[in-house]
Amino acid sequence: MGIASISIPPSRSLLADRFFERQYSSLAGCLGIIKNTFGAQGVRVHTADRMPAPNGSDIHLYVSIGNLANYRTLSDRPDVVLSAFMVTESPVVDPRMFAASKHAKHYFKRIFSCVDELSSRITPELMSTVRRCAGRSIIGA
Repeated sequence: MGIASISIPPSRSLLADRFFERQYSSLAGCLGIIKNTFGAQGVRVHTADRMPAPNGSDIHLYVSIGNLANYRTLSDRPDVVLSAFMVTESPVVDPRMFAASKHAKHYFKRIFSCVDELSSRITPELMSTVRRCAGRSIIGA
């Protein structure tokens, strides 16, 4: 049985593993180290577009960085674990992402975010959701 870690970048231009290449991504240095470290231990790390069809033996850990486009479809696959979603914007910049995270929390094992609670434009309801989500597992929150 093999394990692969699959990430989905925030932009389509970073698919085909370009997310891990310095010429395409400002995060490539950090992500490249992660990819190489896991690769040395036999864990393949790719962008989600490189996820193979289920073969009955491999498990794929799915980490989404700022993109909620495909998680519901992937949640139906027995070989995929929706491991983490990383919020990349504040609620002021992208309130739709935070609103969508209310539904995503029922699928992902973890949701991570950095949020400044002092932002005056965040509604109390949204801030309550953010507090439950920020930087920790929200299963059962």
